[in-house]
Amino acid sequence: MAARKLGGRGGRSQPSPKVALTPTTRTPGRLLHDAHQRLSAGLVRSLQQVGYDLSAEAWVILFLLWENDNLTQVEIGSQIGKDRHQTSRLIDVLEQANFVERKSTTTDRRLKRVALTQAGRRARLKVSGVATEYLEAMFAGLTQAEYDIFVGCLEHIIGRPLPKEG
Repeated sequence: MAARKLGGRGGRSQPSPKVALTPTTRTPGRLLHDAHQRLSAGLVRSLQQVGYDLSAEAWVILFLLWENDNLTQVEIGSQIGKDRHQTSRLIDVLEQANFVERKSTTTDRRLKRVALTQAGRRARLKVSGVATEYLEAMFAGLTQAEYDIFVGCLEHIIGRPLPKEG
């Protein structure tokens, strides 16, 4: 592997990864897609077994609200990477399940805040436990160090700026 210097002059060298074209079934994008599909489908199935029937995308919104309740629909959409129509439909599903409610703000009636209901808050403990148990089973066999490296690689990719089009 070629070495690259970090930190400019006198920086220490680290090996540069070699990126080569691989069979389409082994490209990073394909593997990430397949892993996402499998993790999402398994999580939904695990939650259905304990009586919660929602999509993985709807669960992402609940997890987000459990961390920071009373966000606007725009803030939710921005954080989950969905446009306003997709976000609104997901919130509709959560509202129909009585996990969240929309509230108008006093300053702008068009601006809707999304707040957890009592049922939405109560579901947190059970859902978090099921999700943790499921993910621990899926990552069984990896050491904590391997898991941390895996997550670090994903964070690295997500944090990289897109290459400039030329």
